[in-house]
Amino acid sequence: EGVITSAVLKGRSNYLCLKRWSYLSKGETLSQDEARLIGKTAIWLQETTSGDRGEINISGRDTTTWAKISAADKGWCSGLRESGVCFLKSSREKAEQAHIIVVNHALLLSDVMHGGSLIPDYQHLIIDEAHNLEDEATSQFGFHVTPERLSEVIEQQGRLITNTTAHLVSANASQAVRQNGESAFSTVASLTPHLRELWAQMWVQAERFLDTQQQNNNNDQSSLLIEPRLRATQSWLELRLLWENVDVGLSQQITALSQLQGFLEGIKLGEPGDSDGLAMESLTLQDEINKLKHQLELILSEQDESQIIWMNRDQFNSQIGMHVAPLQVGKTLETELFAKKDSVVLTSATLSTQGTFNYVKSRLGLPDDIEELLVGSPFDYRKAASLMIPEDMPQPNADGYVGALSRVFLDLGLYMEGHTMGLFTSYSALRSVAQRVRSDLSAEGIQVLAQGVDGSPQQLTRRFIENPKSVLLGTSSFWEGVDFPDGVLKSLVLTRLPFQVPNDPIVKSRSEQYADPFNEYSVPQAVLRFRQGIGRLIRRKGDKGSIVILDRRVTGRTYGKAFLDSIPSCTLTPCSVSTIGQLSAEWIQN
Repeated sequence: EGVITSAVLKGRSNYLCLKRWSYLSKGETLSQDEARLIGKTAIWLQETTSGDRGEINISGRDTTTWAKISAADKGWCSGLRESGVCFLKSSREKAEQAHIIVVNHALLLSDVMHGGSLIPDYQHLIIDEAHNLEDEATSQFGFHVTPERLSEVIEQQGRLITNTTAHLVSANASQAVRQNGESAFSTVASLTPHLRELWAQMWVQAERFLDTQQQNNNNDQSSLLIEPRLRATQSWLELRLLWENVDVGLSQQITALSQLQGFLEGIKLGEPGDSDGLAMESLTLQDEINKLKHQLELILSEQDESQIIWMNRDQFNSQIGMHVAPLQVGKTLETELFAKKDSVVLTSATLSTQGTFNYVKSRLGLPDDIEELLVGSPFDYRKAASLMIPEDMPQPNADGYVGALSRVFLDLGLYMEGHTMGLFTSYSALRSVAQRVRSDLSAEGIQVLAQGVDGSPQQLTRRFIENPKSVLLGTSSFWEGVDFPDGVLKSLVLTRLPFQVPNDPIVKSRSEQYADPFNEYSVPQAVLRFRQGIGRLIRRKGDKGSIVILDRRVTGRTYGKAFLDSIPSCTLTPCSVSTIGQLSAEWIQN
């Protein structure tokens, strides 16, 4: 009696769908990747009670295949309504019974986008780490489209036809039923080659448009924001015309698939539920094509002032992509989330900049008269942290910059016997430093762990904890959320103030809404990130260490004060590039 129960609920794509799994495993033609995942999951299925992918190791190429057997965003499904085992259904039932439901930001916001159909009804909400809410909402309320989207649809379609043909044969269907089936397939299949051709033409034109614009911008290889003036160019109008042809092709495909679905619903094949699985897969395909139509229509039709739209090439495989993100998330959060709840609490160690919540409130569309509580740090930073800002650090574009950075990490690595983490804002600086210090540190038994070179963030965090005689160099994912046990981290280096890239389409579009974008938008955003970074060092009462800031702007520019005013006051230790290692070691020993 009086026991409070809780349940963890994850997004649909985390759960295995037994119908889709058996549909894929019975398929006539399995690729090597599919066969491997079916094998891996078959053993796991005998023991799992949750069907949650977190229980097994799914990474790399398995991730793509997992999407074919997960209960992902697939609309209507008979399994959710029938008796029998359904992992998604049972996770929701557990959540329905619990007093407290724990979800991540992604599911919370995905639920907002789906009209509240993913999480059981709730009236009281606590959002932890709320400084991430705007970024996560931007990602959940946006989407992107790449050329391979159609191939994925066509591959699923091919499998549907192969599997249904096999069923018709094994179930000894009558001649008439077979003929009806073949006529339904052949319509679907006959439309495909022409659609592929139209699709390819559209993407060739999209590449032509992107390349022309980037040459006009002196070959700027970054993302291209699609502004109203670009929509008036001849090249864009040609792209629109080609899209209209694709749009017609996609509509014909949906009609053909819905006729096939009608055929599948009208017959009962093989084992009970087999033709159900086939009908469900044809419905899934229609959903997928419809979604694709809506997304491309939004990108390629008239400018929508409330959306940021851009094109780019992937830096790894140079594949082109079209992207959409909302200009503001505040209005949607206010009307679809905050206004519908009895109470919402937003909490985080870093929601304030310079002692107020003004910036976060403006970004999340929160009214001025909400209740606020700002509490200081529970730790005595003057005793715990020595703050070092070397006077002689070169500017990032100066010749000696990478040399000075490397000197700091080399000295810290040696004097502190590892126990050092560096936070970078650029991969190239991180790689250069790793290259320069690796052999000297290895010679002294200190390992260098560089993100992107020596492993993923998760692997590096684990290796650093297992052997703290290491210098860990990380970028974005290490600025927050990383928590090391006692005594592992003793020196934290922030190589640069974490300003966002100004030509990023989202940053650029949102900046334009401010009279003074730098001070009103860029600085507060960087301050929150800076505070997150600083927070990696002192996590418990007994922690002690040095915080090194290798960006002279923090003392040399007027806005630098905003950064220093936003962190607890530490003991400021005068230093130079060459004395940081020694002074840090002395601080720890005192």
